[in-house]
Amino acid sequence: FRSTGNRTRLQTIVFCFALLAVSLLPALTGVAGPVYLAGAIALGVVLLGYGVRFGTGRSRRLAMQLMAATLIYMPLLLTLLVLDKRSF
Repeated sequence: FRSTGNRTRLQTIVFCFALLAVSLLPALTGVAGPVYLAGAIALGVVLLGYGVRFGTGRSRRLAMQLMAATLIYMPLLLTLLVLDKRSF
């Protein structure tokens, strides 16, 4: 069957929303504090923006921008988690 990429673009947007929601769990469960929460929300919204841009467009450039944003997002999010972790 012929693939138009519509499914991939839709999945990208859905999974960006899911990633944003899951990234808030450390703060909501008490593992991380307000600095992490604010950073996770900000980073998640930016990544979601790139995901929506890719999901509504059709270009290699948008795909590459989303990939770059993802490669920046993950290390920054983990750094926030390490810096803002709470004592267990």
